[in-house]
Amino acid sequence: MDDMNSKDERVPIFALSNEILLSIFESDLSYSDILHCMLCCRRWWSLASSVLYKHVALTLETLSRWSQCPSDSNDAMIETFTLRISRVGNGPDSIETADAMRQLRIDLNKLPSRLAKMVNLQSFSLFAPTSLPSGLWVPESMIASVIDSLPQSCVCLEINVRDTHDRNSAHNSEQAHLCDFIRPVLPRLRFLRLNLPTICPWAFGDDFDPAQPSVVSTSFKAIQAPILEQCIIKVAETGPLRLVPRAKVCNCPDANVIVVLAKHLEAFKSPTNVPKLEKLWILDVLPLADQYTSYQSLVRRDVIKNTSLALPYKDIAGPRFRKEGVLIRMPAEEGGQDLLSTMDGVKGLAEGHAWVEASNGTRLPASDISEKAHLTFVRPVLRTAKEWSTVTNITCLLWSGERTAGTRLLDAVEGGLTEDCIPTMRVPDGWMFNEGGFLERVE
Repeated sequence: MDDMNSKDERVPIFALSNEILLSIFESDLSYSDILHCMLCCRRWWSLASSVLYKHVALTLETLSRWSQCPSDSNDAMIETFTLRISRVGNGPDSIETADAMRQLRIDLNKLPSRLAKMVNLQSFSLFAPTSLPSGLWVPESMIASVIDSLPQSCVCLEINVRDTHDRNSAHNSEQAHLCDFIRPVLPRLRFLRLNLPTICPWAFGDDFDPAQPSVVSTSFKAIQAPILEQCIIKVAETGPLRLVPRAKVCNCPDANVIVVLAKHLEAFKSPTNVPKLEKLWILDVLPLADQYTSYQSLVRRDVIKNTSLALPYKDIAGPRFRKEGVLIRMPAEEGGQDLLSTMDGVKGLAEGHAWVEASNGTRLPASDISEKAHLTFVRPVLRTAKEWSTVTNITCLLWSGERTAGTRLLDAVEGGLTEDCIPTMRVPDGWMFNEGGFLERVE
């Protein structure tokens, strides 16, 4: 009887406050579900669209459609914007690639005017794979225009583009010195990640002397960046065993980019210039020195600590597990264990996952993703050596040698900031490597 007389305390959904509805839209709903919510009524349209347009992630294919539907009100809702330039077509001479390049020019020319209307934009990422197909590139002049149009609210910037001109042409009619465009926005940034084919100290200060690139002139004046917390500069990409494609110093192609950047960033890192700076890394790659005993390495060059740390890595899987069989040995202070992942996953480990990717394709600093509702970090495949052994019997000479000798043979290598310390397997007393690369006792 009491149950029959009890008052029904259920609240109809239309009676929920805007704050509660927003928390629902931002929790577990897919983007498809949000679109359906937008079609429910005007109130839900307004609330759900603020979630849908908050984090925009576009590809070459979706950029064109987005460019054709300008909306000042929707642009004003955008907080993070990611543009991923991906591979297209079936080959270097495919019609698809040529069409994509023509359309990319059209769309990138429209982007600056749209960016200017994104008054709440906090993070911008322009990301392209290490190597785009021949006939597809992102012109420097257009990247410069995009950087120049970023609103004052944007405090996170990532430019990850290695192909900025047509590799089939010696003449670059769309050239621009990107460092001159990075420098003006640096004072308002909290996070910066750069991966460009050319870079120089002009990005971090005035009056860099290209005649003596490895010397910090008395006239060089570092830019003040009072809220900058992290700065990642990637200068090399993984490549063939003994070939590492490194970035060049702008207008000084023969200069050592590591030395030039390291010396000028020493002046930039002063607490008076960057009082909140926590991480200032130059990310490098060192090639293989010996087929059996040395390892390629991903190198963290820590300008603040004035040290380098080379993390050995190797693809041990072969064709069957090619995508997720890259081994990296972590430094002792991070556990010292062997981890296996994809090449991108290993690179992320070496970078300390400074920037990460969400499930919708958005890229942004890792420390910010927890603050962004409706974004979930996409974790790459990651296995320990023990977990790897449960799914495959594939091993490597390093593990075989360590089991044979009963001792650890390889570690991450520490060195000076500009030192090239290639990780090399140790040979215990009384042992040697035979012609096949296996460890055996000396007779």
